[in-house]
Amino acid sequence: MMPSDELRVIFLGGVGEIGKNMCVLECGDDIVVIDAGLKFPENDMLGIDIVIPDYSYLAENQDRIRGLVFTHGHEDHVGGLPYLLRDVQVPRIYATPLTLGFIRAKLSEWDTLAPVDSQTVQAGDVVHLGCFTIEFIQVNHSTPDAVGLGIETPAGIVVHTGDFKIDHTPVDGRVFDAARFTAYGDRGVLLLITDSTNAEKPGYVLSERTVGEKFRSIFSEAPGRVVVSTFASNIHRAQQVFDVSAQCGRKVCVDGRSMIRNVDVATELGYLKYDPGLRIDVGEVPGMDPRAVTILTTGSQGEPMSVLVRMSNDDHRYLTTEKDDTVILSATPIPGNEALIWRTVNNLYRQGARVIYSAIEAVHVSGHANQEELKLMLSMVRPKYVVPFHGEPRHQWQYTRLAKSMGYAEDRILILSDYDVLTISERGAAITEKIPGEPVFVDGEGVGDVGRAVLRDRRILSDDGIVFVAATIDDKTCTVADGPVIETRGFVHVQDSGDLLEQAMDLVGDVVEGARDDEDLDEIETRVKRALQKLFREQTGRRPMVIPVLFAVDAPSATGDRISFAEAADNDEE
Repeated sequence: MMPSDELRVIFLGGVGEIGKNMCVLECGDDIVVIDAGLKFPENDMLGIDIVIPDYSYLAENQDRIRGLVFTHGHEDHVGGLPYLLRDVQVPRIYATPLTLGFIRAKLSEWDTLAPVDSQTVQAGDVVHLGCFTIEFIQVNHSTPDAVGLGIETPAGIVVHTGDFKIDHTPVDGRVFDAARFTAYGDRGVLLLITDSTNAEKPGYVLSERTVGEKFRSIFSEAPGRVVVSTFASNIHRAQQVFDVSAQCGRKVCVDGRSMIRNVDVATELGYLKYDPGLRIDVGEVPGMDPRAVTILTTGSQGEPMSVLVRMSNDDHRYLTTEKDDTVILSATPIPGNEALIWRTVNNLYRQGARVIYSAIEAVHVSGHANQEELKLMLSMVRPKYVVPFHGEPRHQWQYTRLAKSMGYAEDRILILSDYDVLTISERGAAITEKIPGEPVFVDGEGVGDVGRAVLRDRRILSDDGIVFVAATIDDKTCTVADGPVIETRGFVHVQDSGDLLEQAMDLVGDVVEGARDDEDLDEIETRVKRALQKLFREQTGRRPMVIPVLFAVDAPSATGDRISFAEAADNDEE
């Protein structure tokens, strides 16, 4: 067992990246987990739906877990929970009412999961989990009910900001609780774990209310329907869509599975307030005056099956893009989604819509603190050590620069990667080990059965295609008895590449006949593969996947003839 006055901090996700946030605090025999998020796939993760942390360490130590605490309800903080609960028994989860509402709605879609115990908490509440005492502290973010955490441990006090900004005029009236963060700073904080997403951006983030003001001018001037696409969990943004629509005489259609679910949850819990008569069903939209309609939906990240993307592709049952539509993308692009987003924007423009996004109009404000707010948090908490999280290496580096400008020595600013183990106490802090772990890819129903090698193969296939080679070898003479047959997909056009394929077939024969007596079929296949890869790279500049399949027989084939690709493939290459 580790010394009782030492704390181990392990991020299973969320450091050196944006997404799949999950932090493990370990002291004595007790473990507390903070958040259980997912990450959306990057462009080169072909076929992958989402990425989640590796839960192996928690599965191995689940008898020590005292609770799972959530800071807020965004997918990158709660979206991995169903996958976690498949592998790990969590005694209880703790979340604010709206966050817990989102979680319960999400878990209701997983009928294979056993029920999990939960407790609703409010900002200001305190819970005791083993040797940890945790206070929930009000912060501002782009979804309501977001909290930071003040955590008392035997090693010292830890403050976890969660995702935060400082909004003096929040939509829901719940102001950032600077007094509580300052109170912890007065007591002495060992470690601050802080949001670093906007460490590159100077100044302060604008208030969420400024978006509502911009909406009012756009809605009132729009000649037709207004379509607002934002994150489904951004209830503050949804509230302003309802408010401005009511002021401008527009009814609101909410569409998109996650948007409908979250709006319903927020409405039921009282976080989203509007006259029920203001909301209409999607089936009512086609028959209405376009100037009397607002559509609130998903698709701000260019998700292929989202409502906005289906509208842009003319692939929605009820909604098509119309010439006088005004489409507002009210969200910041998640890194890696830019190509999908601009494809959707271009399709909307082609169909005659006017598209407004944050680069040209102030239709979005961030939920994350800019530099001056990060400095303010650091000056309130005054920690001995600080760990920037929720940021890529460039954000971590900029946060380091910011902290150093405020007098922090570089050895007090701890830059971690996923699965690093930070051991910290009043005596010092150091990364002492790295637990085994790597990102887990979810592909359809498969969880973890697609690894980096499979993704590499998918990238090769998508870029340069595939070549199959089959031949029968005379086991006695080590010569080609039948074949080789070569077939390609996505590499070259057969009719235009006869010489290259003939060279390839000759090369297979040369490699086989040059094999040593002690080489087995696997070794010969490997040499065939390498020789063909070299040939194709030199002749075409491409690197297709080459799959050789060799068969050994005791005597030559009856025909002994070499089969051309055109005969074997029956000219079916398009």
